[in-house]
Amino acid sequence: MIKIYYDNFLNKNVIEYTFIELFRYIDNSILFIDDKKEAHILYSHDSFVHNNQLKIEPSKLFWNNYGYKESLPISPLKIVEDIIFIYNDDIIASSFFLLSGYEELLNTKRDKYNRFLHKYSYYKTDGIYKKPLVEIYRKVLVSKVNDIGKRSNIKKIFKKNNFGLFLTHDVDGVYKYRNTIKSVLKIILRYSNYDLQDFI
Repeated sequence: MIKIYYDNFLNKNVIEYTFIELFRYIDNSILFIDDKKEAHILYSHDSFVHNNQLKIEPSKLFWNNYGYKESLPISPLKIVEDIIFIYNDDIIASSFFLLSGYEELLNTKRDKYNRFLHKYSYYKTDGIYKKPLVEIYRKVLVSKVNDIGKRSNIKKIFKKNNFGLFLTHDVDGVYKYRNTIKSVLKIILRYSNYDLQDFI
């Protein structure tokens, strides 16, 4: 088990959601704790670090301006060893940015159908949407966790293969169509001898 401490003035939901998503495909469980001395991972502005602790410095740009346009990183983004970091070395804020669609929330430019398009992204030339950065951050996290002596590996999701298919779907407007079947039946039955009540 890997114990994680984070500064209590940071957004609990954002941090825990992001760590849970990063560790979803890592073969080690996590526990959030309040004692930084007992933690294996410190997500903290505090400079205090014990031996065998992984310190991740929270991005001041992100956390000091969270929820405001000023929290968006400035392009060009930092690249280290061919890895694009959205918020410098903060893989937690960088992962949250991608997992949550954070840019779409704060960048209000939309097409006529109210969609956020790639061409409106402030980072279209940085390539952050062309690489699986959350997966790359997960591998960086596993490497750093191993460096402090907490043996961890990426889980093999597809037992025999190194690849597979995940089917996904978008549920943004699920309530918009909640009466679709009823509406279709009304149209069909409008010119028939049947009553809608016969089918309900």
